[in-house]
Formats: sequence, C-alpha cells, structure tokens
Amino acid sequence: MRGGLPAIGVGALLVVTVAAGLMGEGWPQYRIAVAPRPAQAYFSALTGGVLQGRANIDGTACLWLGDARITFGLGGARADAMALSWPYGFSAGGWPIAVYDAAGKRVAIEGQRVEMGGGLVPGSVHSITGCSGFAAYWFASPEIRIHAQMSKVDAPPTI
Repeated sequence: MRGGLPAIGVGALLVVTVAAGLMGEGWPQYRIAVAPRPAQAYFSALTGGVLQGRANIDGTACLWLGDARITFGLGGARADAMALSWPYGFSAGGWPIAVYDAAGKRVAIEGQRVEMGGGLVPGSVHSITGCSGFAAYWFASPEIRIHAQMSKVDAPPTI
C-alpha cells in the first residue's frame, strides 16, 4: 500500500484506541443498580459473602454476593447468590470491578469478602439494573466492611 498505513497497522491502531477509550481515566465505568434518591434511613439487617461481579455488554454491571462464580443461562443465577442494589450516588468501575461511594471513595472490590447492612428487596422484584434471574436481591446500606483482601490483580491486562 503506497503512501498509507498497511491494513495490519490500522487494525492495531484501532485496538489500542478502543482499549484506551474503554479505560478513560484508567478504568471503564459501569451503570449499576442504585437507589433513585438519597435515603433517610436504611434497613439494619446484616449479610456477607464474597463480592462478585460481571460487566455486561450494555455498559451495566451486576454485583452480587456469593462464595463461588456463577453461570447465567436460561435458568438464571444460582439460588445461593444475592444481587445487590447500592445506595444513591454509588458507582462502579475498573477491572476487577470496584464499587465507590457517593464521595468517590472505593468501598469494595470484586473478590473481597465483605459484610454489609441493608435488607431484602420485596419478592415481587425479579431484576435490577444489570442483574436478573437471582433468587434474592439486597438493598445495601453505605456501611461495608472488608474481611479479606482480594486475590485478583489490580490492573487490567496489557494489550
């Protein structure tokens, strides 16, 4: 190809450009289930487990508590996994997926054993932003305790 970039060079440039765009400020951001407005009070029950997460192709992410990775299919998620809805202002991003409070402080990372206050979502709810097919959904309170550090890497793979 005379005077232009070879096709392989254009392809490599496109991959690097897309990867850089996904990372933005260093990490991809995801839409997650959050309360529609600030709460005046929170449920006071306690739950815990390993924070798990999955990024979805539509830009959402599903975060749940469960001691093992789960597979999604026609039957939905495992019965022992509980999808999480976060307080107003919380957000998620990164790889592995991290959760941030309304002030932007990281409160948990996928793979950590956590404990959090909150309460079960009514049984009439069958899906939340990014998650469907779970047997239970949990309204999380802003108080999250970390019990074990994650065993995953802190950075995305290099391209």
